[in-house]
Amino acid sequence: MMELIPLNNELSIPRLEGFRVLDEEERGRLNFMKEGPGICLSDPERHILVSVAYKKIGGFSNLLLNEKDLVKNMEAGIAKAMRPFDFQKAGAVQRTVGGRAAEGFSYTYMAQSVAMYAEALLVRSGKTIFYLYLYAREELKQESIPVWEELLAGAEWS
Repeated sequence: MMELIPLNNELSIPRLEGFRVLDEEERGRLNFMKEGPGICLSDPERHILVSVAYKKIGGFSNLLLNEKDLVKNMEAGIAKAMRPFDFQKAGAVQRTVGGRAAEGFSYTYMAQSVAMYAEALLVRSGKTIFYLYLYAREELKQESIPVWEELLAGAEWS
């Protein structure tokens, strides 16, 4: 049985074989968007990095913003931050996280002369928004996506 890593009292993410949780110092060296508390999982053999964060949204914002609006805001923030890395949107993505629908998009970028593939997903659970990110080498995309899908399918909601 695989280990489940609880993020908060709502979602737990599986630690698949080959992955390890990055500590705070390691996460600090990465150039991630700061969405809120969360975890980063790394599989150095397969060159896959997964980041999961969450943020509570309250009152008026929670009522006004739907998933499409939230994804559009997430995309604008990522596009701006990734502009120096040749950000190119690849398309809309719909996946399932522990049985719940997730909305997002995929994109490519360059990291130290390496072509990269990424997915950014968003799942809402009540007043909490979960942000899930995959980072993989473009050349390994076909091998990385099934691992990503396995991780998302193994997520559990409380």
